[in-house]
Amino acid sequence: MKASTGDGEGDIGPVLQKLFAELSLLTKILYRNHNQHGRSKVFAPLKAVKRVFNVATQTRIALADSKSREALSKGKETRTDESYVASLLFCLKGLELLCEACKHSIIQLDVALLGLVEQLRKRVFAPLYSMLLAVSSRLHSQCEQLRRHLVRRYCAVHGRLQVRLAYVYVCMYVCMYVCMYMCICICVYVCIYVCVYAYMCMCIMYGRLQVGFRA
Repeated sequence: MKASTGDGEGDIGPVLQKLFAELSLLTKILYRNHNQHGRSKVFAPLKAVKRVFNVATQTRIALADSKSREALSKGKETRTDESYVASLLFCLKGLELLCEACKHSIIQLDVALLGLVEQLRKRVFAPLYSMLLAVSSRLHSQCEQLRRHLVRRYCAVHGRLQVRLAYVYVCMYVCMYVCMYMCICICVYVCIYVCVYAYMCMCIMYGRLQVGFRA
């Protein structure tokens, strides 16, 4: 896996290939031993992991990674339109769901690993459980790598979104204070105009009164 950058960049392809290769092997093992071990406590968490990645498919994970990388790509830092913010929010939601899926899978794999170790201590179905232990261990490692990658990408998208929102809030406050300043200036100007106009009217009336008294 390539070294990641500050924006959560990195090649997720090898991780996905290894992860779904192990999932394919796990699916075959579970299918072949379904009749004899289908209700085993060890098989239940492994089936749960398989169900998670039946929904969070390799294509969907790669697409979410590609969309988030596109949203973080250079040349879009200065974009402030609503569509860009909406794309960041969409990527953020997708990455959040995938992170939760990886977290759930890791928890289920922890349960499965504990159960497999316990069964191997009893020396029950040692060849099968040894194979499942090896596959589950590799799956656990790949899920951890995938989750770390997705979390880095999530943080990068979240940071970019925070910058966009901060910029919008600053613009809103600047516009608000400019409008308030303009309103104050207009009010002051109107007050001065009214006072000058009233003073001129009083002067005119006073002048007419003086003329009337002289007459």
